[in-house]
Amino acid sequence: MKIKLGLTAILLAAALVWSGCSMLPSPGEVIQPPKQAGAQEEKDLALTNYVQKLLPAGAKLVVPAYPAGAKAIQQADVDGDGKEEVVVTYSIGSNPAQLKVSVFKEDKEVWTYDGQGYGLDCFSITDLTGDKKPELLLGWTVGASAGNGLDIFTWDQNTMKRLTGIGYHKLEIEDMPGANGTDGKVEIAIWQKDTGEAYVIKVMRWQDNDLALAEDVYPYYFKRVVEYYSHKVKEMPGAAFYRYYLADAQVKSNLPEEALKSIEAGVALKLDYPENYQWHIVKGEAFNKLGNYQEAITELQTAIRILEKNQIAFERTYLSQAYLEIARSYQGMKDYDKSKQAAEKAKELSQTTLVKEAAQPQLRSLPNN
Repeated sequence: MKIKLGLTAILLAAALVWSGCSMLPSPGEVIQPPKQAGAQEEKDLALTNYVQKLLPAGAKLVVPAYPAGAKAIQQADVDGDGKEEVVVTYSIGSNPAQLKVSVFKEDKEVWTYDGQGYGLDCFSITDLTGDKKPELLLGWTVGASAGNGLDIFTWDQNTMKRLTGIGYHKLEIEDMPGANGTDGKVEIAIWQKDTGEAYVIKVMRWQDNDLALAEDVYPYYFKRVVEYYSHKVKEMPGAAFYRYYLADAQVKSNLPEEALKSIEAGVALKLDYPENYQWHIVKGEAFNKLGNYQEAITELQTAIRILEKNQIAFERTYLSQAYLEIARSYQGMKDYDKSKQAAEKAKELSQTTLVKEAAQPQLRSLPNN
């Protein structure tokens, strides 16, 4: 290939010489007068100079990694008074530097917060709660394995109040369409690392004063997750955990038949991870999607027996998930008493500290019995 390219270059050069043409521009074409800065560039420069005067001496602006093109200085009406405030992310000192975020109203700093970690992964100002006032979303980089910590703030009683936080390794913030299109409120896709390049993925929105699962947008978002894990399965066909997460994404994308194929292929590998109960739970979810409620109950009861026998604390999240899913099975069969019993058991399990964060959003998403 290199030889062919070399011959092509020689022939092209010879042709140019023979034709008397030149591909090299003249000095006059190369030397151009300096371009004038555009109006937006001048505005950004003026804003930067203005903000630097408000910051402490030695402060350095910190640009977030996400979203693409985001800046360290952003303007938004965070307090809802009709006037834009200036929100700035920056650092002070070194070894290590202290990350900070401040809100300036006119020339006065009205709020500041010390960030955690050593880097700024996310800085977004958007309406999360639907109150027409934008929230402040800040993702602090804690470490390669620990990932990032997302803090969410809103303006309340003349200051920024922290609403909640959640750990993540990757995230996407977007107003995602459900069955009736978008609603003006953003959803947050949270990717939390499991093993290799596999992630536990949840799409959440603000509901009942907390983050809750946004299952109505799953078919939209998890299509891209299916693409991600389909690629991973092709890269590593012997990695059962990629097939497990592919099946999970296929269920959430309303592709239960495809999910069952992925489950069958993953189980056939006969590896120690994922655990058997995980396969039974995702298989039960696939059967629920198909309306095969009795088969779903059989799979989920098997998972419950394994988990209750194990009595391992961190597995209680899966146990809560299994009871929650079996509640949906019974609801599909119109056996509302058993559905309620299963839902109550899931709620009982969710009261423990280890599972509360993961299980509570799922419980809020449970259909009414």
